[in-house]
Amino acid sequence: MNPDNILSCISGIGSDSVRFNLPNQRKAISFTQTYGLNIAAFIQEWGLSNAFIEYPGCKNPITVPSINHFSTTTTTKNAMQNLTMGIMTAPIKLSEPLLRLFLDEFLPYPDRRMTLTQQDTHQQVAVSEAIMSQVKRPGVKLEDLVKRTDYDFCYWSDIEQADTDCKLLTPNNLNSSAIVTRRVHDTTGQNWRAMDFEIRLVEDAWGTIYQFKTGLDVRSCSMPVFYEEEN
Repeated sequence: MNPDNILSCISGIGSDSVRFNLPNQRKAISFTQTYGLNIAAFIQEWGLSNAFIEYPGCKNPITVPSINHFSTTTTTKNAMQNLTMGIMTAPIKLSEPLLRLFLDEFLPYPDRRMTLTQQDTHQQVAVSEAIMSQVKRPGVKLEDLVKRTDYDFCYWSDIEQADTDCKLLTPNNLNSSAIVTRRVHDTTGQNWRAMDFEIRLVEDAWGTIYQFKTGLDVRSCSMPVFYEEEN
């Protein structure tokens, strides 16, 4: 089964579990063997306890627990470390486009600097742990980053320019992206860097638009001419 089809197997999400439905017992077993670790990592990230994998006529669904309760063999530990390396999220309402983003981007590529922000408010709602390599302020933790907006650390005119570029993009289209550059600083207004991102748009089931950014390059830069005057 192609990983792109994982989400199409979801039949329901409850308060502490998610259910998958497969065509028959053989495919349910194969699905569990192939994607069990990914599913276990996913449900841990979202605070769920179990995933249940069902098929027509089954009396006892296959249960996949969150990764905290998974096998502790050395091989599994190594796989889990890769799958669960830091994704920090704010409270967020899930639908298929966001689920797909986390399964296809955040979980498989933990070494990439990735952020997800609401386009209207520029509130960060998800960040990868790799982004911490660019946090220069001592004492800042991963969970602090989802309490911030882009305006807390990006120069405002660069945010507005990126928003203008995004008007040309089509949400939920992997081939619709733009390369943007933002000048960023720490919470003291120091340590200025220019960061290049690839940016795509994700629209959830309720029409909320998110900007998904992947870091490409970073370099030191001067403070913008007008920043000191504005502050």
